[in-house]
Amino acid sequence: MGLTAIVVDLKLSPVINCLQIDGLIGANLMRHAIWKIDYQTNALHFTNDSSLFLPDSSSIRLPFTTKATFSPTVAVQLDSVVVGGITFDTGSASGLSIGQSR
Repeated sequence: MGLTAIVVDLKLSPVINCLQIDGLIGANLMRHAIWKIDYQTNALHFTNDSSLFLPDSSSIRLPFTTKATFSPTVAVQLDSVVVGGITFDTGSASGLSIGQSR
């Protein structure tokens, strides 16, 4: 598959340490499988068989495109303005920041 992995102590970085995370899974790996993030049970599931992850009544379908780095991007509608190219980061526990055009 030709993937790269890095082992590092994330607690040594004051920028990342405050997030209290144990690791990162990049888009370069995520693009090779179908993923299900279960926030209720705090579990991450992946497969190559999409029939195993059939949507239920609480599922939300989110169309996206990808950058050259395979990071997913979505379009967000704010009132009547649609802003595209927003990186969808499932690991972010903060807010959304969008620059203003003048």
